[in-house]
Amino acid sequence: MEEHDVPVPARASKLHPVARRFRDRIEYHEVSRKQLARSARIVHALARAVESRGYSISNVTRRSTATGESDGRVAGSATSW
Repeated sequence: MEEHDVPVPARASKLHPVARRFRDRIEYHEVSRKQLARSARIVHALARAVESRGYSISNVTRRSTATGESDGRVAGSATSW
Protein backbone atom coordinates (compact mmCIF):
# COMPACT_ATOMS: atom_id res chain seq x y z
CA MET A 1 0.00 0.00 0.00
CA GLU A 2 1.36 3.40 -0.97
CA GLU A 3 1.89 5.94 1.82
CA HIS A 4 0.90 9.61 1.55
CA ASP A 5 1.62 12.48 3.89
CA VAL A 6 -1.52 14.25 5.09
CA PRO A 7 -0.73 17.81 6.15
CA VAL A 8 -2.78 19.02 9.14
CA PRO A 9 -3.46 22.76 9.09
CA ALA A 10 -2.50 24.88 12.11
CA ARG A 11 -5.91 26.53 11.68
CA ALA A 12 -8.98 25.65 9.67
CA SER A 13 -11.45 28.48 9.10
CA LYS A 14 -14.04 26.14 7.57
CA LEU A 15 -13.94 22.53 8.72
CA HIS A 16 -14.95 19.66 6.46
CA PRO A 17 -18.55 18.61 7.35
CA VAL A 18 -17.31 15.31 8.85
CA ALA A 19 -14.87 17.20 11.10
CA ARG A 20 -17.57 19.71 12.07
CA ARG A 21 -19.97 16.92 13.09
CA PHE A 22 -17.14 15.22 15.02
CA ARG A 23 -16.42 18.46 16.87
CA ASP A 24 -20.09 19.18 17.64
CA ARG A 25 -21.05 15.71 18.90
CA ILE A 26 -19.47 16.16 22.33
CA GLU A 27 -21.22 13.14 23.86
CA TYR A 28 -19.03 10.89 21.67
CA HIS A 29 -15.63 12.44 22.35
CA GLU A 30 -12.73 10.35 23.56
CA VAL A 31 -10.34 13.30 23.57
CA SER A 32 -9.90 16.03 26.15
CA ARG A 33 -11.53 19.40 25.67
CA LYS A 34 -8.02 20.86 25.46
CA GLN A 35 -7.20 18.67 22.42
CA LEU A 36 -10.59 18.95 20.69
CA ALA A 37 -9.60 21.69 18.21
CA ARG A 38 -6.47 19.76 17.21
CA SER A 39 -8.45 16.53 16.86
CA ALA A 40 -11.03 18.28 14.65
CA ARG A 41 -8.24 19.61 12.40
CA ILE A 42 -6.81 16.08 12.09
CA VAL A 43 -10.24 14.70 11.12
CA HIS A 44 -10.60 17.62 8.68
CA ALA A 45 -7.26 16.83 7.02
CA LEU A 46 -8.02 13.11 6.79
CA ALA A 47 -11.48 13.73 5.32
CA ARG A 48 -10.08 16.03 2.64
CA ALA A 49 -7.32 13.51 1.82
CA VAL A 50 -9.86 10.68 1.52
CA GLU A 51 -12.01 12.70 -0.88
CA SER A 52 -9.00 13.82 -2.93
CA ARG A 53 -8.28 10.14 -3.57
CA GLY A 54 -11.74 9.50 -4.97
CA TYR A 55 -13.55 8.19 -1.89
CA SER A 56 -16.50 9.57 0.04
CA ILE A 57 -16.54 9.85 3.82
CA SER A 58 -19.30 10.30 6.38
CA ASN A 59 -19.90 10.13 10.12
CA VAL A 60 -21.36 6.86 11.38
CA THR A 61 -22.54 6.07 14.89
CA ARG A 62 -21.73 2.50 15.84
CA ARG A 63 -24.36 0.44 17.59
CA SER A 64 -23.93 -2.36 20.08
CA THR A 65 -24.84 -5.64 18.41
CA ALA A 66 -26.29 -7.08 21.61
CA THR A 67 -28.70 -4.29 22.57
CA GLY A 68 -29.00 -2.01 19.56
CA GLU A 69 -27.94 0.89 21.79
CA SER A 70 -25.25 3.36 20.76
CA ASP A 71 -21.89 2.47 22.27
CA GLY A 72 -20.79 6.13 22.34
CA ARG A 73 -18.16 5.89 19.62
CA VAL A 74 -18.07 7.55 16.23
CA ALA A 75 -16.48 5.84 13.26
CA GLY A 76 -15.85 7.21 9.81
CA SER A 77 -16.91 5.37 6.72
CA ALA A 78 -14.98 5.85 3.47
CA THR A 79 -16.27 4.28 0.27
CA SER A 80 -15.16 4.33 -3.33
CA TRP A 81 -17.33 6.21 -5.81
